[in-house]
Amino acid sequence: MRLFTAVAVEGAPLRGLKGFLAFAQGLNLPIKWVPTDNLHLTLVFLGETREDQMTNLKAALKMATQGTRPLEIEVGGVGAFPNIKNPKTLFANVHAGREEVTALFQKMTGPLENAGFRMETRKYQPHITLGRFRDESLPPADWERLQKACPPSLDSFLATKIQLMESRLTPGGSIYKVVEAYSLGI
Repeated sequence: MRLFTAVAVEGAPLRGLKGFLAFAQGLNLPIKWVPTDNLHLTLVFLGETREDQMTNLKAALKMATQGTRPLEIEVGGVGAFPNIKNPKTLFANVHAGREEVTALFQKMTGPLENAGFRMETRKYQPHITLGRFRDESLPPADWERLQKACPPSLDSFLATKIQLMESRLTPGGSIYKVVEAYSLGI
């Protein structure tokens, strides 16, 4: 199974991102858009996971989320990885709650490493992936239209759980399924 952990985007931010994506898809840009049902804030990408690793994985996630309070997360504005001059991924920013999300990520890494999972070496940057660029560049006018279409704040939501997600790759795109959820604040 190909697994990752995530926070589901909910409420006003989800409605705002859906509106932005509906507008942006009409611009005919060289971007493969993420289906709105797949919008999420990734915490840790775990990769291919064997069935015999699941018990240790679930125990590690339970340990990592215990005592973690729900997270108030504000979403808005767009950016690109690695940068807007050479974009590969279009994302929505995480503003308020960024430090708390990063702290949860850091809290998860120790138990996951102890359970046998290798963590990525690049710096964690909380974001919500909106699409992947098909070409290396985007004309400045198109980039400005994208930035203007997504307000700096789409409001905030309270994340009360994290989800262990399975990602199945298909020719039509990824299909996500919740494997298990872990409540925050308990």
